[in-house]
Formats: sequence, structure tokens, C-alpha cells
Amino acid sequence: MYLTEKKFEEYLIYLNHLSDEYSPWQLTQAKKEHIDEYGIVITKGEIYYTKPCNKNFKKLLKLSKQSMDQLLFLVVEGNDKLRLIGKRFEEIRIETLQKAIEKIF
Repeated sequence: MYLTEKKFEEYLIYLNHLSDEYSPWQLTQAKKEHIDEYGIVITKGEIYYTKPCNKNFKKLLKLSKQSMDQLLFLVVEGNDKLRLIGKRFEEIRIETLQKAIEKIF
């Protein structure tokens, strides 16, 4: 693994902020064996990540934890600008939630 668990989760949030909000990368538990987009075997019971490939949701992209770790390391870890954008989107999301909660109470 290239990233700590904390960085992995943080960077996944940032990556999802830069994607379509209706089809983020989602945590999935394998009910059978799969092969991910990079040829890594995902065994039954293993946690992996899925995301619809297109608007029709006909093809589901699959990444093992190992492949997602490598993707996040390559795309997010070395990209200060992308991390800042992702972080700001997360701050906006949290601010919006706080304001919505304040309206309720």
C-alpha cells in the first residue's frame, strides 16, 4: 500500500468530489471472484470499489483496494492543486450540511 488508511479515505473523498455526484466510487464486498480494471483478482468476501462507467449504468468499473490505492497515489498524492480543490469541495459540503442542520434546530 502506498497510502496510509487516513490518506486513502481522504483522497477517495476528494476524487469523488471531482466526479459525477450521482455515481461516486462506492465500497462493495465481493459476492464472487472478480478481476478489476487492472487485472488484479478480487476474491470472494474482499472489499473493492465500484463506479458506473457511463450514464446508463450498464458497465460497472471495479477496482481492488490495491488498485484504488495506486490510483489515488498517482492522481491525488502528487497533485497539490487537485488536493486543494478536493479539500475545498469537502469543506463546502460540510458547511452546507451544517447550515441545513441549523435550519432544522
